[in-house]
Amino acid sequence: MRKEQLLERLEEQSSTPKNDPVIAKMRGLARDIFTYYGIDEFDYKGELQALSHWLVNNVNYDKGASLVKQSVQLSGNKEDDSQIILGSFALALGNPIKVVEKNGSARVVQYVPNDFASKSGMSGFGDLGEWIVLELSGSGNNYNSKNSISKPIILTREIGATQEVLEHGVGGIKTTALRMKQLTQEYLKHKDSRFVEGREKVEKWAENILKKRNINDRSKYLGTLAKELSDPRILRYEKDPLKIDGGQLGSHEWLQTCDRSLSSGLGDCDDFSICIGTLAGLMGMGVTYRVAKCDPRKKNNYTHVYGIIHYPDGEMDGFVNDKNVVVDVVYMKRLKGSGYGREPKGFGVADIRVL
Repeated sequence: MRKEQLLERLEEQSSTPKNDPVIAKMRGLARDIFTYYGIDEFDYKGELQALSHWLVNNVNYDKGASLVKQSVQLSGNKEDDSQIILGSFALALGNPIKVVEKNGSARVVQYVPNDFASKSGMSGFGDLGEWIVLELSGSGNNYNSKNSISKPIILTREIGATQEVLEHGVGGIKTTALRMKQLTQEYLKHKDSRFVEGREKVEKWAENILKKRNINDRSKYLGTLAKELSDPRILRYEKDPLKIDGGQLGSHEWLQTCDRSLSSGLGDCDDFSICIGTLAGLMGMGVTYRVAKCDPRKKNNYTHVYGIIHYPDGEMDGFVNDKNVVVDVVYMKRLKGSGYGREPKGFGVADIRVL
């Protein structure tokens, strides 16, 4: 398969919003694979290594192919189709890719960032990493972290895509936060059965966590639940899906309601914030979405979002006489769950009141 043909196949996945449910299923399957192989959160290279190894098994390959072909036309040639499948999953997981030709055959090349900040929702560190060629790799069940699919290849480091949900630039994450506000308010108030059922699922999840932790003090609810969300076994950080349009890599709008994030087990900073905002709203507390400039290379760009919880009594989880507490789940992940009430270092913020 030539480069142009592979790009056309991958573009099929991006061509219509009707494929979003398939992309969601791919992300869910990928999370199960990463959990099975014990891949650490933020280990994007390990993720694709695990996926490539999982696909070597014929039963797994057929399962992955049957899912991908719901949004992409496969060729029937395993060598070509393996690249389509790997490329489709890479896009679904938000991994920047390029398509190159190697010995007359098209190959997907993925960018893997090395810097931790680039893996935690604080974008703009695109030149700190490496490009690797994706191939099926390994055999049997003896997967380990040394199982390598990577063959370093020298390419320009300019990715040409943003990890933000909406348009690139100063206004992108602000626009996202406004959409988040709208979605959260609708989710909490709308009588549509989808939202009613979703709220019930979230309330049940929170109730079970608090009961398991023997938490009856309302002032400790959000701290307990936020720490739970920071556990990658509950909610793993994963970038928003990317798309190919006209052969060019671009962003894919992807905001999830709280119940969908908990169901898929995947999300990024905006999804985590929506979860916090939803939980706060269900408990009668106020919330503000704070957008922040967290990229030292682009100090004027808003690149991150998290929640500010407004407690009615001003006393909670040790924060005495302070009615506003920062809840940044991504930052908590970096601090191994201990970041409740702590704010990441940034270069300016803007607040959007939700409730």
